[in-house]
Amino acid sequence: MAHEVKINCSLFNIKERSPKKGVAKKLSVGSVNTVTNDEEETLAFYDFFRKFIKAFNGEYLSTLGSGRALYIAPKSVKLKSAENIFYGYFQAGRTGLSKSIREKNNPEKEIFPVKPDHVDSRDYFFLIWAPPKSKEGLILIQGFSSEIYSDLFCKLFRRFFNEHTKKQVLNIGKLTPKKYVDHVKKQSKVNKITIRQHRVASDRASQLTGFEFINNDVEVTIQVKGLETFSDKINGFLQSAIIKSGITTYTTPLLEEIGMKDAHLSVEYEYEGKRVTARQDKSFELAPSFYISKDDIKIDPVTKLPTKRSITRYCLKFYKNIIEHELGAS
Repeated sequence: MAHEVKINCSLFNIKERSPKKGVAKKLSVGSVNTVTNDEEETLAFYDFFRKFIKAFNGEYLSTLGSGRALYIAPKSVKLKSAENIFYGYFQAGRTGLSKSIREKNNPEKEIFPVKPDHVDSRDYFFLIWAPPKSKEGLILIQGFSSEIYSDLFCKLFRRFFNEHTKKQVLNIGKLTPKKYVDHVKKQSKVNKITIRQHRVASDRASQLTGFEFINNDVEVTIQVKGLETFSDKINGFLQSAIIKSGITTYTTPLLEEIGMKDAHLSVEYEYEGKRVTARQDKSFELAPSFYISKDDIKIDPVTKLPTKRSITRYCLKFYKNIIEHELGAS
């Protein structure tokens, strides 16, 4: 489970920064208006990304307080201009703490001391699709169930983008393939329901719990578990009584009695040993992580990691499926 391979998909767009009138319009993702020494220059998106790589200057970069670091080597990226994509591998891992690497069968023997300025690094695949005539682009980043660095990658790139443009801003948002969402819906069962009210009057909370709360509102969370056999009924209720009605809060007569008049409902589903939560404020839409089947990649018997060749081959096919079925492109 900890080493299952996953892919994070993100859509990105480029918008006008601070438009004078109306809503900021989306611009082509094929080029970027950058600023260097107060001089404006229009670069192809790939050329701008090359500037981002140079900014690493041979060092790992991180965000404040994340305890994680990332590095992209200058020669690690390949361009396929005919398909408007470029792809490669970045290195990323944990940093900032000292620890000790030891033999599994001999805990007393230290193999290597890890210092706070070291990075426990591993290679991760990424791909970016940025067609010149499109107002949406795609980012694919490979990770594992136990660790994913797509958020760090996107934060670092978005920060660089917004620092080096004056008239444009980069937006990045998660994308979950619709076919995979449908698959999860069919396979999943309700694991638990959570009802949460962020502010319940102290007298009501005292009545509910038996503890005495004085002059302080409290948050109350109720969880109901063991619901697998009721999954169909619960899903039917959510669809008919909540989603169609468009209500954004949840309550019942008994909940109202204890002061939970505006509670928020979330449902945790379990599928194939994994869990994903659907929230009422997002119409109970599922956004599960996408996992690659073990049958679609090759595992190196020595490192126990997927081979770069098999990951690259899979993602080069996967992105075409995404842009065709999710974005209507080819």
